[in-house]
Amino acid sequence: MTTPTNWPNPERPGAPLFPGRDGWHVLWAFGGVTIEWWSADTQEFDNYYDPEYTVYEHACLTPTQIAEMLAGERERVEAEMGAYVKNIMDAHPEWNMEQLHSALKEREAIRNLGDAP
Repeated sequence: MTTPTNWPNPERPGAPLFPGRDGWHVLWAFGGVTIEWWSADTQEFDNYYDPEYTVYEHACLTPTQIAEMLAGERERVEAEMGAYVKNIMDAHPEWNMEQLHSALKEREAIRNLGDAP
């Protein structure tokens, strides 16, 4: 048996993305695409699938989960951009203001991700 590499964690074939959460996931198995429920309590799908012969496609995220992920990414990018701006200003307070302005515009655009209707 070969270890499948199409699962989110190849060391845990058969476990989906976010295995600690209940949720729907898209799988390709037995000749067709199926949407299956993963139970975090039992650590299994409603139906049995042999991980060696099943392709994991993706998790079906809710709008709330997507918003949470975007918020986390915005926080991460803000921290990185804040450090970037501080490094530039500490090293060269008068140098490369155009680049600094561009970085700040990019930072603002990233902060606004997910705010559109």
